[in-house]
Amino acid sequence: MARGINNRKGIGLIYSVLVLLVLCAMASFAVDMGRVVLAKNQLRSAADASALAAANLVLSNQTAARSAAVSTAKSNNVDGSPCVIDANADVTFIHWDEKTHSEQPVSASAKVNAVKVTARRTAAGGNPIDLPFAKIVGANTCDIHATAIALATPTRYAIVGLDFITMGGNATNAYRSSANANNGQFMSQGDIASNGNITLSGSTLVDGNAYAGVGKQVIGANHVTGTSTSLTTPLVYPPADVADVINNNNNAAIPSTILSSGAIKMSAQKSGTLSAGAYYVNGLDMGAGAELNCTGPVTIYVAGNVSLGGHAITRDNIPHNLQIIVVGNGTTVSLNGGSDLYADVYAPQSAITMSGNGDIFGAIVGKSVQMTGTSAVHYDLSLRGGVSLVK
Repeated sequence: MARGINNRKGIGLIYSVLVLLVLCAMASFAVDMGRVVLAKNQLRSAADASALAAANLVLSNQTAARSAAVSTAKSNNVDGSPCVIDANADVTFIHWDEKTHSEQPVSASAKVNAVKVTARRTAAGGNPIDLPFAKIVGANTCDIHATAIALATPTRYAIVGLDFITMGGNATNAYRSSANANNGQFMSQGDIASNGNITLSGSTLVDGNAYAGVGKQVIGANHVTGTSTSLTTPLVYPPADVADVINNNNNAAIPSTILSSGAIKMSAQKSGTLSAGAYYVNGLDMGAGAELNCTGPVTIYVAGNVSLGGHAITRDNIPHNLQIIVVGNGTTVSLNGGSDLYADVYAPQSAITMSGNGDIFGAIVGKSVQMTGTSAVHYDLSLRGGVSLVK
């Protein structure tokens, strides 16, 4: 009888040990896994912050961008220790394609516009996440990784003239296209910027700030309601990537009546319609009184010169719905119409001249910008650039 009792006590001891092991395993899962999840979130936050910091500099100074990535990561703790990344192995400069939402190989046409940061805590790196409870069941550490991609888009202004800006009797201010642009509710954010000098004269009024280039100056600063100062780093506005649109576009939808030798040409009083899509043409020429009706969001890539003396009708009067992107090097853009134009004009390799009394609602970027007459640029704040996480 005593032997049976002792046997039961022995079995009970075995069960107790087994239960203890199960409880230890559960503690490991509850405590250690909680620690791993927290560390992963911290590592992701560090990678995000690091990528954003680097993206702020990647278009102008890639060496500084790498340094910013490393220092920003280090200022974030992961499991109680600073996040350490390698400036070369963990920071990669890439081209991010916004259309396909994917990373593309960097090339002459697909330039660097984003930063990818990989942060890790691994056994191979000598800094895995320690698992105190899991050691009982043989799991000593856990490896974690996090990757973030930040896209850099050049900061937008009402006017950018990379070489210089001259204004003789013109104006800038700002508004938001989500509101009625013609209700008089303009704001003092019509900033202008250049890598060269800015010359303002006559009745010009810049309702905002004026930023001349590094070591350059704003001549006629009394025409500026805000700050007149010099930039600390040069502006960078790369040419648009047209590798895809050259062969993949909506050119078949261009009416034959306004297409000539691969260019959109509209003589005085002529009219035409473009449906939503992306178009790649050799030139864009609209005579006085000509009318181009865009029935949806339209992007026109122009490899030659642009002359707008007519009127382009943009869907819903939203500048983003008409993007005129000039990709030819050494080309010219002449905006000389008497009608208002709602558009985002991006021509960093072109000399832009504006005359007449037609206003632009949107923004313009040119190699140089010369304005005469009484035209004005009303900057659409919805076009503002900057950096953003895309992955």
